[in-house]
Amino acid sequence: MFNRSTRRASTRLGFYSALVVLVGVMSTSVAHAGSIDLDTRRVATGLSRAVYCCHAPDDFSRLFIVRQSGQVRILNLDDLTVNSTPFHTQSVTGGTSGGDERGLLGMAFDPDYDTNGYFYLYYYSGSNTLVRRYTVSATNPDVSNPSSGLTIMSISQPQANHNGGQIEFSPIDGYLYIGVGDGGNFDDTGPGHAAGGNGQSGATRLGKILRIDVSNSVAGDPFDIPADNPFVGDPTHLDEIWAKGMRNPYRFGFDRLTGDLWIGDVGQNAEEEIDFEPAGMGGRNYGWRCMEGDNCYLSGCVCGSPSLTLPVHVYSHGVGCSVTGGRIYRGDSMPSMQGTYFFADYCSNRIWSGEINGAGTDLVAFTQRLPGELAPPPGQGSIASISGFGEDAYGDVYICDLGGEVFKIVPDDIASQDCNDNYIVDAIEVGFIAGTDCNMNGIDDTCEILTGVAADCNSNGIPDDCDLVSGVLTDANGDGFADECGYYVLQALDGAGAPGGSVAHTTVGSLPDDLGAYSIALEFDPSVLSVTSLTLDGLPGEDADFFAPNFDNVAGTVTAGVAFDIVPPIDSSIPGGLSVPLLITNFDVNASASIGDTTSVCPVPIAGAPAVTSVFSSPGGTSTTPELVCGSIEMIAGALFVRGDANDDGGFDIADPVYVLSFLFSSGPDLNCEDSGDTNDDGALDIADPVFSLSALFTMGASPSSPFPGCGIDPTDDTATCDVFNNCP
Repeated sequence: MFNRSTRRASTRLGFYSALVVLVGVMSTSVAHAGSIDLDTRRVATGLSRAVYCCHAPDDFSRLFIVRQSGQVRILNLDDLTVNSTPFHTQSVTGGTSGGDERGLLGMAFDPDYDTNGYFYLYYYSGSNTLVRRYTVSATNPDVSNPSSGLTIMSISQPQANHNGGQIEFSPIDGYLYIGVGDGGNFDDTGPGHAAGGNGQSGATRLGKILRIDVSNSVAGDPFDIPADNPFVGDPTHLDEIWAKGMRNPYRFGFDRLTGDLWIGDVGQNAEEEIDFEPAGMGGRNYGWRCMEGDNCYLSGCVCGSPSLTLPVHVYSHGVGCSVTGGRIYRGDSMPSMQGTYFFADYCSNRIWSGEINGAGTDLVAFTQRLPGELAPPPGQGSIASISGFGEDAYGDVYICDLGGEVFKIVPDDIASQDCNDNYIVDAIEVGFIAGTDCNMNGIDDTCEILTGVAADCNSNGIPDDCDLVSGVLTDANGDGFADECGYYVLQALDGAGAPGGSVAHTTVGSLPDDLGAYSIALEFDPSVLSVTSLTLDGLPGEDADFFAPNFDNVAGTVTAGVAFDIVPPIDSSIPGGLSVPLLITNFDVNASASIGDTTSVCPVPIAGAPAVTSVFSSPGGTSTTPELVCGSIEMIAGALFVRGDANDDGGFDIADPVYVLSFLFSSGPDLNCEDSGDTNDDGALDIADPVFSLSALFTMGASPSSPFPGCGIDPTDDTATCDVFNNCP
């Protein structure tokens, strides 16, 4: 325990001194804009003896939940999961049973946590209340370094109750404020209590709000005294005292905007009180023990004296029995609630809200919120034994109860504003966390993907349109859809495999199916095929010719395309009779389909993509949109494509490198598909390919690259086989 005379005065005044007058004005001018209907949602459960929650500076992803039994747990706000490993485990005395006021009670993060990693705990050990500093792990931000502890302050407790519990840094001056109870017992009397009570004695830290500077803490010299503390130089008071006359300031909270201090001081026989302190107004005496609330009680000071600061709100023990001080709402998801103070009673499970009046003397707009609108929806538990309030980096307010539940106060229409079900209003979440709205449309990316507004074919959590802009995905044909992601475009080819002609059996992009032994040809019944503004020529097999390579005869979704002979051409640039791609869609395929089977298929919508697409327009600018209803498929066999199978006999053996050598050097027959002979897949057919083949066959060299051993079947009689399988995955 440090003697007042040994402390040196701090000169850390700069920012605080410059703003204290301005903030004093702000604190009385922040007006309440209105009111909305509120609700709660449970965000965590199973954390018995939860007494408080808080956030690290600028950490919008985590909430730290303090358990009285000695643990600090992390709630991940993006998905509302609780880390299985505690952030910190503290050895404490008590804090495990009802009515026990000991244990781990408070936590605060250093304003410079991002650079120094310091956080502070307030807990009971032995017969002392301790404030200790710890450091986060250097390698894992989700756990502490348990061996880094430094004792900042130790306060001997004469009894086991009235231990206070709140520590918090002021958002204005950056100093650490500590709420300490009067030491316990009844009437602030008995062993360890000063004459007139500890609350009124300047010689003890008990019954006080303390204010210290921990910016230069080291072993042996753990804190400084701010030079503007109100009792510096007063020989009758300890320098660290900021305010006195407290019975048990179990929970207090700073207004993050104004720096005003709201204190819930637990009463004794008759009244519970809320005290309000404008930013910078140190040196106040809140009256205990000569006053309880606004009533005269015992001796120790002059009851009703102008030197005492009266509560801004009291309630009797006919309403409750133990106030739980709360938080001031400063979030953006409920603008009309700005400046609203929420607090509760532990015994009656009531929650109220109100605002400070312009003079800073009374709580106005007083409203009971629970029982009532803050009751959780069915299936989300009940709020009881309210032990603490907290707030996240967004400024939203949370409620902790000893049963181990944590609830969040939300607007009652949260469901319409929160598509990813983490109870953060989407527009707020996007605004605070960079990268969650990559396309800048005001909708959280995760929400767009979950609801199908945006496609995420590569499952990286980023909408495909953003991946296209960044180059993660490609769009070679310029249709606005990623080539890699199952939304495919057919290219009309002529008999030599070049663009043009009357055959359309080539896909651009790859299919997600595994390599298999079958492909499918889809022959649709024209009676169930509808094409708007186009005339089919009626030739058998060409009315609706569908093709999808790489089907492995396993249930799933395959991608197929359709091409039609158009008579007459609707665009002068398209020759009559040319097969033009009109539609791409997905189909569900029956798992039991086998060769010769016919099964019905219908389009399956693709998230983020239209069911049909037009690939050309008339000279007048009129787009043509085809439409597919349903159809059927027939499983048929074909020749297996194998990389390295230069002679196209369905296998890979010594005959293939001989075939390539003959083609290269002896004017042998052409390869049916040059890609099949490109064994090393370098895009060229040369001497390296037969060498690669011989190595693979006889010296345990590398096998031909994919597609190998096979990449599907060509079930058609066209000559586009090479182009089809050049795009196998």
